[in-house]
Amino acid sequence: MRILENGKEIKSIKFDKNNLKAGELNFVIPPSELKSGMNEIEIEKSGRGKLYLSIIEKYFKTRIEKNENLFEVERKYYVLSYEKEDDKLVKKITELKDEVKVGQEILVELKVKTKTDFEYFMLEDPFVPGFERLVEQPHEEYFQRWFYHYKEERDQKTAFFVTNLTRGEYIFNYTAYAQIPGIYTIPPAVASLMYYPEVRSIGEEKVIKVTD
Repeated sequence: MRILENGKEIKSIKFDKNNLKAGELNFVIPPSELKSGMNEIEIEKSGRGKLYLSIIEKYFKTRIEKNENLFEVERKYYVLSYEKEDDKLVKKITELKDEVKVGQEILVELKVKTKTDFEYFMLEDPFVPGFERLVEQPHEEYFQRWFYHYKEERDQKTAFFVTNLTRGEYIFNYTAYAQIPGIYTIPPAVASLMYYPEVRSIGEEKVIKVTD
C-alpha cells in the first residue's frame, strides 16, 4: 500500500503474514506538510486481499468571526458588588472589561434583536471556564418577564428556548462567579432556530482574565 500526498509518496507499507494481525495502523499527516488550499491524498493498493481504512480530519479556527444573519447577538459581562450605604447593602453593577477577581459575582447579559417573527428559537451561550454558576435570582435592573419557554444549564453552556419569538429586542441573563485563576477565551453565543439550524447568527468571542 502506498500513501501519496499531492502526488508525492510519503509512506509505503507492505502487509504479510507477520504483520497482518498487528491491529490498526495509524498514520498522521502533520499540518506542516500540507499546503494552503486544496490538498490531495491518494491511497494505492496492490496485490490480493481487501484493505479497510478510515480517515479522521481534525481542525480548529484560531478566531471565530462575528456573523449576523437574521439575528443580532450581543453579549456583555457585568461585575456585581455590594457596598454599605446608610446601614444598607446597595448592589452595584459595573461592566466587566477584561479582568475579574476570584470570588466576584458576574452577570452575563445576552441581547438578541430580530426584525422578523420566528418559531422555536434557541440561544446557546458557552459557559466561562473557571467560573461556577450561582442559584438564579432575577436582577431587577435587567429582569422584565420570563418570556422564554425554558432554560437549560448544561456543563458547557446555558441554552434558552423560545417557542414564539416576535420581532423586537430581548435580554437573557444568568449569574456566575469567578472560581479558578487563568486567562480564558470564551466562544461566541449562537442564536438559531431549533428545526432549521442553518438559520443562525454568531456573536463575538471574549477573553477574560481571572486573578487571585
